[in-house]
Amino acid sequence: MIQNIADRSKPLVVTSGVDVRVLLRLDRASFVDFALLLGTDFTDRIKRVGPVHAIRLIRKYGSIERVIDSMPQRPLPQPLHIYLARVKDARQTFGTLAPLPHWKRLQVREPDLEQVSRIMKGCGLSWALQQEWDGRNWV
Repeated sequence: MIQNIADRSKPLVVTSGVDVRVLLRLDRASFVDFALLLGTDFTDRIKRVGPVHAIRLIRKYGSIERVIDSMPQRPLPQPLHIYLARVKDARQTFGTLAPLPHWKRLQVREPDLEQVSRIMKGCGLSWALQQEWDGRNWV
């Protein structure tokens, strides 16, 4: 997980999802549902369900479907069938990610600056091509 990737005023924070999952004592499926309850690029957060409430719900009910069944008065961000379809797609995405190679096998190479430039322009980050990153701030 990467925090502050778009906020130039804060340092970039990288957290291991596996470490968080282990500390929370969740299996992989429960951890994915926990994250989806909190809101991701795939799913919107359910109102009044923050991290503490979400972990309690997942531990008690085990899945998003059972959580939703347990609180019929709680409004969902979308109609039920749309929300559950997005949950299904997100689970499939998180379940089919290729495993990362061991960090010792990774090699530092010279960047392909043209490719980096194309990607940044495609993501609307052309402004950053004119600046340098000192590890904390754009200078």
